[in-house]
Amino acid sequence: MMLSSSAQSYTLSDYQYGFTQPYPAYGVKDANGWRTVHQPLTKSTIQAHLNHQISVGTFGRWYPRYGIIDVDDVELSNLYEIRSRLGMHDGNSAIFTSESRKSYHIYFKPTRKGKMLNLNLYLKCMASARESLKIEIYPQAHHLIRLPFGKGQHHLDNGIAWPLSYQEGMELFHTMGEYDVDQLPYLPMVAEEFAPSENLLEGNFGIQKGW
Repeated sequence: MMLSSSAQSYTLSDYQYGFTQPYPAYGVKDANGWRTVHQPLTKSTIQAHLNHQISVGTFGRWYPRYGIIDVDDVELSNLYEIRSRLGMHDGNSAIFTSESRKSYHIYFKPTRKGKMLNLNLYLKCMASARESLKIEIYPQAHHLIRLPFGKGQHHLDNGIAWPLSYQEGMELFHTMGEYDVDQLPYLPMVAEEFAPSENLLEGNFGIQKGW
């Protein structure tokens, strides 16, 4: 498949900035399960993940660009029902398969009143949905989550799993609409917390700072 000109423009640095928390540690999955590597995540390690040579996971950063809903051991009909009950659809979320059978990740862009959420507020807002729907919410500060577009991670479109390059995946995520958590049917009462606008985040946080 030929990449579009816009997809071709994405680089490993874009991927690292969009999806990872490279400091101070990351995780690698091998035959014995996940192990933590106590050193910064490098681009060569990211490339190995994207080449399906290893599986890499990172911890949540303070201002996550994407939320991830982890749904395990479900039929497709139940998966789409869970997404619908959250007020999500193809326009504001994307479903990816996992290495494990009947396990999926739903990606979305969590915001509140047009601003990004810090990790604590994001997890507070999603807490009731986690309990009500028996799902797991990521990223988290102290638990690893697998990076996207790796081994066994295909985009689920109308029930069909499509492999995507990381550039195609980033183009898909770039065009995804935001998901305002205030529309969440399970939203608990949470205090307002400052969250930067997209422009502020872009201007003041860089890869070298670890975000």
